[in-house]
Amino acid sequence: MTNPTDPKNLRQWQTELAALAAKLTDPITLKVIRDDMTTTTHTKPGLLEQLRQAHAHGGETGKASGSSPGAPIRIAAADLQRNLDREAATLHFNVLVQDADAVSRIRAAAGIAGRWAEVHKVAATVLELRYMVERIEELLDPPRRLHIAAACPACGQAMVWRLDPSTGELVQAPALTLDARTGCRCLGCGQVWGPENLEFLQGVLTTDQARRPRLRSSAEGNGHRSEVPIGAAGNDDQAAARCAADDHDTLGGNR
Repeated sequence: MTNPTDPKNLRQWQTELAALAAKLTDPITLKVIRDDMTTTTHTKPGLLEQLRQAHAHGGETGKASGSSPGAPIRIAAADLQRNLDREAATLHFNVLVQDADAVSRIRAAAGIAGRWAEVHKVAATVLELRYMVERIEELLDPPRRLHIAAACPACGQAMVWRLDPSTGELVQAPALTLDARTGCRCLGCGQVWGPENLEFLQGVLTTDQARRPRLRSSAEGNGHRSEVPIGAAGNDDQAAARCAADDHDTLGGNR
């Protein structure tokens, strides 16, 4: 083939392509000539399956072999199989994206991943697509965000330092930010409460706020309300009662 890119050679390339793919993946049928000059056929697995068997059993033909001579080919087969797995993945990717745009690629990927039975693989694909959706929506239709004046239940931060995009300076902002699309997120630790968990988060924040010491009003003075132990309160009541009794006796004596 003098000019590999000549359109006249397309059919020849296609024929060899099909033959090589079949040799790698399909069973191989060979003609064997016997001593009496008669012929018979012998079928063995495709080359990739032979390689897998050599890796598993250590024999060139895929037969189990417990002897030490099988060890070198098993190691070599494992190394070659890893390389071929990567090369096959690259080849598959290049073929899929050759004439496709982003829409076609995502549809194809979703169709393939939708047939998988491995949960972790499907979940990883979902996270990738979710990240794409979030970035596009963030750019084209940014949600209105609200800030919650409360400390994060996960990390305890109430305020964080953030870069103001309009001035380029660091400014303090509430740690908890809320929008209807993604829920509530802590800008300090990254904890996220989805829209389905906002009612639960509200209950946690309400309970946490109720447990905190009440700040005095300006009329009462600044500071925390003091908590008086029950025993101490009882002693004060007894002392007040004794003082009242002494005053009563004194008044009675004057009479």
